[in-house]
Parts: sequence; C-alpha cells; structure tokens
Amino acid sequence: MWEPRAGRPFGFGRIGLVVKVPRPDGKYDIFFAKDEVPDDFLEVLFSLRAQKTLIHPLELLGIVAPYLCPELAELWRDADVIHFGDNEAANGAAIKGTSGARDPSRLALLLHTRLAASASRVWIEWVCSAGNIADDPSRDEIDSLLAMGATQIHFTFPDLLAKAGL
Repeated sequence: MWEPRAGRPFGFGRIGLVVKVPRPDGKYDIFFAKDEVPDDFLEVLFSLRAQKTLIHPLELLGIVAPYLCPELAELWRDADVIHFGDNEAANGAAIKGTSGARDPSRLALLLHTRLAASASRVWIEWVCSAGNIADDPSRDEIDSLLAMGATQIHFTFPDLLAKAGL
C-alpha cells in the first residue's frame, strides 16, 4: 500500500505478503510479513522515475518480497510456485521481467535473478483485490492471519542502485 503523507515527500508505504506452503497432511504452513517501506527506498524509487504515486513499484515489490525473505530461501529451491497478485501492471512486469520504466524494470530483474538462482518455476496469476489475503498485512490487519496460526517473518529491502552498478 502507498498513500501521501504530510511531512513525507515520498509518502508512506507498507509491504505485505502471505505465503501458504502445503504440507503432506493436506494442511498449510502460513507465513506473513509486513514492513514499512523506508523513506530512503521510496526516494530511490522516485529518483529512478518521478511519479505522482509510488503504488506501481510497491505492488511489484510485493511480488518480489517473498523471494527476499531469508526464512523462506530454502522453500524456493527447485520449487513450483503459484503466485497471486492483484495489480495487473505489476504482474505483467514480473512475468515479462522488464518494464518501460526504470523502477519496475529493476524490481523485475531482481525477481528473475532470484528465481534463476533458486531454480524456481513461478506462475503469476491475477487475483481480485477482495480475494487477496496479502493485502491484509500491508494494511496492518493481521488478526485473521494470527488466528490461522501464521508465523510472522521479515524480508530485506533490496538496494536498487547497487543492482544497476550505480
């Protein structure tokens, strides 16, 4: 999520993700993360492309985020993954691995680099916003996840300038 905020030139953003991992008993292990986007990360996004809102790159970061979680790194090794996202533009950039704009292109490149390194096979599918459980932690609504026994994890924000060699 992203919204404008007084006193914050690049607004306020929060990333949320939910990962459901099937178990042999037919149940799931559920992991979630919610992290406020640091101001310096928002500034880098804006420096790559001046824009009115930062929702598009943050939606794409939400797709990349599970693959940046140290606690889940082994989960992605040689894995088949179905990934749901509710933003068609972000899904498209993630699927193609590029975009006409610099900020989503850097994020898409990072995603494909991570997937290649882990030998993951990922299928990205659209889900309507009302059905997107990952929106809950991005809005700081985690009670239902905790009631399901979900485990909170964290991810590392990437250094987008380092990826470009700047």
